[in-house]
Amino acid sequence: AGAGAGTPSSLWPPSPAAGNGCGVGGGRQAWSPPAPTSALHAEVALHYHLNSAACMGQAAAVSAMLGRLQALATRLLPGSAISLYGSRAVGLALAGSDVDTVLVGACGPGAAAATPAAALTMLATELEAPDQAEWVVKVTRVLSARIPVLKLETAVGVAMDLTVEAGQHSGLVACALVRQTVSELPALPPLAIVLKAYLQELGLNDSFTGGVSSYALVTLLANFLRTAGAGQADLGDLLVAFLFSVASDYSARLLDFVLDPLSPAGGPAENVLHSAYRLSAVAQAFGAAAERLSGVPGEEEAAAGSGKSLPLLGRVLPMHKHAARLGLSQLSAETHEAVPAQDAHSPLPQGGAGGDDDGAQGAEEEGTPARISSEAQSVAEEEIEASPIPVAPATVAH
Repeated sequence: AGAGAGTPSSLWPPSPAAGNGCGVGGGRQAWSPPAPTSALHAEVALHYHLNSAACMGQAAAVSAMLGRLQALATRLLPGSAISLYGSRAVGLALAGSDVDTVLVGACGPGAAAATPAAALTMLATELEAPDQAEWVVKVTRVLSARIPVLKLETAVGVAMDLTVEAGQHSGLVACALVRQTVSELPALPPLAIVLKAYLQELGLNDSFTGGVSSYALVTLLANFLRTAGAGQADLGDLLVAFLFSVASDYSARLLDFVLDPLSPAGGPAENVLHSAYRLSAVAQAFGAAAERLSGVPGEEEAAAGSGKSLPLLGRVLPMHKHAARLGLSQLSAETHEAVPAQDAHSPLPQGGAGGDDDGAQGAEEEGTPARISSEAQSVAEEEIEASPIPVAPATVAH
């Protein structure tokens, strides 16, 4: 997340638009979604709702882990509390993203631990004990980092990061900012989920390896939606326009510095993309994706030979992995009905595996996509029915 501190009243100040709108902020614009106007709009919305349903399926396990961690913190560090932040706290997690937690009240005057590293060491020792093996598989201590962290591998397959609120840790402040931004820009979550999945496919979603973090992506999206994207309603049009925007703004050197909205008032301005040293690869990939999504059907669609076009998102998200992660079979762009997994086609080269700054998403074996359970489908259908983001009627294979 961004460095420094900020207050909700100072977030996202309006500024003149430049380029295509990703690199600068802009005036606020309400977004009122009409009926879907493109097949890509429907696919983006459906992708978002099904990903949300998959995350909801993990909610009980995540809640149980947080409860166990809180019990340990209460016993070892009286007065401390575990708080959730990151993508899972704001509804922008991919199914399989790790759980970002922060220990509040563990350090400082009168606290149980003198430093974040000391607090995490106490917890790590307990988490490595045999009586915790029921849910903790492995504990990795990264205590020499600028922000010390414990990385937990759990028995349920969902990773967890534990940090301590102190010093430069701005996770909770960033979480409040993103939550406010999402409430103002309803188009942001579905677009962010698709873009995060695409960056993950290419291995460009981790700031530690030069990619674009989830927080930086949200910043770019918010800037775009408040400027060049203002007044547009179709999620498909917005997705393609944003992809083109990043590629264009990068070429015009408008992404050399993008203000981190959490830059301290009166202090030095922070660049939200300061660690994205592979931004050129991101811009190139986004430009290629925009062309694929907006171009005419290619040879891969013609080769399908079934009379049905492949899903448009399949041009940028290899559908065998996309489907497996969501627990679905493939979806037809025209009928939204399931099509056989063996018809999957990966038109873009796959990048490295791994998660974004919110955690790694486990890769599924090729050719074995899971199918969504009836319970998960029911949740997805309820989500779609209640959502302000319209989606065309869909049927999902059992």
